[in-house]
Amino acid sequence: MSDDFDLGNWLESTEPHSTAVEPVQPVLSPTSIRILNYCEQVYWESGLLPTPESVSEELSITVGTVRKAYSDETFRIQIAARGMDSESLITVGTLVKQTKALSPKQIVTANLMLNLHDKRSEREKLQQLQVSSQQYHAWLRQPAFIEFLRKRGEALFSSSDFLAYKSLINNVKAGDNKSLELFFRMRGIFKPQMDININIESVLQQVVEVISVHIKDPHVIEAIAGALENIIDVEAAS
Repeated sequence: MSDDFDLGNWLESTEPHSTAVEPVQPVLSPTSIRILNYCEQVYWESGLLPTPESVSEELSITVGTVRKAYSDETFRIQIAARGMDSESLITVGTLVKQTKALSPKQIVTANLMLNLHDKRSEREKLQQLQVSSQQYHAWLRQPAFIEFLRKRGEALFSSSDFLAYKSLINNVKAGDNKSLELFFRMRGIFKPQMDININIESVLQQVVEVISVHIKDPHVIEAIAGALENIIDVEAAS
């Protein structure tokens, strides 16, 4: 044995080293995958998750099995990952199928999307709220969410009337010709184009009658009438 031998190093090199074991990711059973796929199909067709009873009837799986899948955390994660509203599964196997009550996250998301003073993109707003684009567009299929957005949008539009009038008045004060014209049109003072409906055929017929009073030659009158009829035909074709 040489003098350079180090017993401590030798012992350390011969000790077994612990190997870190990666945690096993939970996987869904084939039955849960069938349920998940059917949920996705129904959700993107109707905007709603199916009830356990409807899943049971369609897939010939017991209601208890479906309820168990709905309560499984891995299943719920997969539901959210596919853009479906996992908040609909509020309790074990209980589904709010149709409700007008939006979740707090939906309310916050709708208000932020309609915030006209926030110039960020839709993507940036969703990132702040930790809402995926798939989830947001899934909400856009829900009647209650759409109705809330519509009413909030209408309220914002109505409240903008004053701002529009104020802006117009400021432009009028500044002497902007286009704004002046628009202002007078709105007030009914300036009407550049009058809508005049004239029955040309009736007018021309009266013209022929007047001519026939002063011209007695029937051939001339007939020629004039024919010429006027040609005018009517040209106007009708244009």
